[in-house]
Amino acid sequence: MARSYDVHVRAVRARKRADRVARSYEVRWTVAGQPFSKSFRMKAQADSAAADLRSAAKAGDAFDTVAGQPANTNMGATPTVLELARQVYAREWDDSAGKSRKSLCEAMAHTVAVLTVPQHPVDDARRILLYQALYQGGLSPKGLRPLDTGKAAKRRTPITAAHHEALRWLERASLPVGRVDRKTAETVLARFAMNLDGTAASPNMRTRRRSGFSKILEHAAAEGHIPASPLRTIKVRKAQQATERVSRSVVGDPTLIPAALAHIRTIGKRGALFAAFLATVFYSGARPSEVAALRLEHCDLPESGWGSLLLRKSAAAAGTAWTDSREVRDDRGLKLRAAGDQRRVPIRPVLVRVLREHVAARGIRSGLLFTTVTGAMLSESEVGEFWHAGRTAAMPDAAPEALARVYDLRHAAASLWLRTVPVGVVAERLGHSASMCLRVYHHLIEGDEPRWNSAIEQTMPV
Repeated sequence: MARSYDVHVRAVRARKRADRVARSYEVRWTVAGQPFSKSFRMKAQADSAAADLRSAAKAGDAFDTVAGQPANTNMGATPTVLELARQVYAREWDDSAGKSRKSLCEAMAHTVAVLTVPQHPVDDARRILLYQALYQGGLSPKGLRPLDTGKAAKRRTPITAAHHEALRWLERASLPVGRVDRKTAETVLARFAMNLDGTAASPNMRTRRRSGFSKILEHAAAEGHIPASPLRTIKVRKAQQATERVSRSVVGDPTLIPAALAHIRTIGKRGALFAAFLATVFYSGARPSEVAALRLEHCDLPESGWGSLLLRKSAAAAGTAWTDSREVRDDRGLKLRAAGDQRRVPIRPVLVRVLREHVAARGIRSGLLFTTVTGAMLSESEVGEFWHAGRTAAMPDAAPEALARVYDLRHAAASLWLRTVPVGVVAERLGHSASMCLRVYHHLIEGDEPRWNSAIEQTMPV
């Protein structure tokens, strides 16, 4: 830690805020020629802080040239944002699913990569290096490591000496959390609006990044490093809020899905396998990760009539760096459920028939329902490729976003069920609460005013 006795404290400066009514009061000083400042709402607070700085300088205390505070006191001697991010990352790891770990790491990497001391600003080139290094292990005490193996390894950003150097630089330049005030937080939130490639970030992405930033600040407050998170006083504008609602354009025309599945069955030797997987997602409304973990012994597949699936596990594809097993797919319980919870989903005869044919064709007697010839779970990317081929053949004129993802088959099922089935029943089969189901899907119910008028007329007394 570099220290200096060259300290100059300026007079407190009053500043008008954006509303031109409220004021803030800024304390400014320099340490070894490096400028520092801190704003306060009350002039008395600013005067007191300035007096403390002058007293320390007059007493001959050395000042930390990074934090800008007296080195032999606790004044401003707070951990850096990088240190706290690593603490949060380690704390959250054990109780989080692979995709949640990956999302948190991405969010905090964006935060840490821009929060540096003023005398060490981050330009776009260094920010990209820092983000890549943090995302690929820099938040872990173990340091940089590859994210994936196999095919995924060929697509990841190779770690170079420049990434190691950037991370070492950040360990010296990361901003002490005690200096993250409202103004600094607002600057970071503005940076969240842009992706590394210069494109605008979606509201959902901005919300995830803000959540990662908030976890760091709330942890700092809980540990007593700061009085409270400045994010608590910064409201999210409505246009920036993430939405849970599924867009009508994403659902597209669900009536074309059976034709897409029929085309997939004709694709090579494995078409029938992937068609059965995709049909299960659509006709049962289950999450793709739940279908990937489905076992034959949890399926009731009678010779005729309705059957059922007992969903007990979820195997989301997160990547080998984010799962405890070091497998691509995670091994977790059902999403947002307590350990050991399960969900029974009745399935139509058409899906019972598809699954019986699938079991017979592959000679499955027990275990996972959908696997490769080696017994591994199906690759998420391959499932997506087969769906894309079927969608392209059956829906050549569809909008780019219509049923573009495998997960959209679940959305399509929900939109169809809600036209005639009570929302509570739909929610139970999807694994949602009724309120969540209403927020996400209810707006997709197509208008049929005469039908609803007739139904209301029959229920109301004359």
